[in-house]
Amino acid sequence: MRRIGHRLEAAGQLGFDDYGVLLSLEESPGHRLTMSALAEIALLSPSGVTRLVDRLSQQGLVCRECNPNDRRSMHAVITDIGLDARAAAWPAFHDAIREEFASKLNEAEAEQLTTLMLRFVSPSIGVRIYT
Repeated sequence: MRRIGHRLEAAGQLGFDDYGVLLSLEESPGHRLTMSALAEIALLSPSGVTRLVDRLSQQGLVCRECNPNDRRSMHAVITDIGLDARAAAWPAFHDAIREEFASKLNEAEAEQLTTLMLRFVSPSIGVRIYT
């Protein structure tokens, strides 16, 4: 994962965590998640996701909105700029994944790994396999 992150940054793209957060938001209903849900998905502490969302917000990639169902919490919402940035980073991310992981698996192993990994995806978040 670290090598993929370094490759993305060397290519002038989003960092690994930034990409993951933007993709999680893009794939979520309404392009939004509560901060606590985002922290859980991104495998970050609540303070870590707050710092990351602050940074992405300063770049215009996400914004925060009040949660209408719980005024004590906020939603992180991906912006149109964030959608564009995530899409622009995909080719570099795809290449890095292919070279760091996929090149080490045969087709049957890759299919088996995909099947196993999909078991861990939250059903509340849509899954789209990028090719």
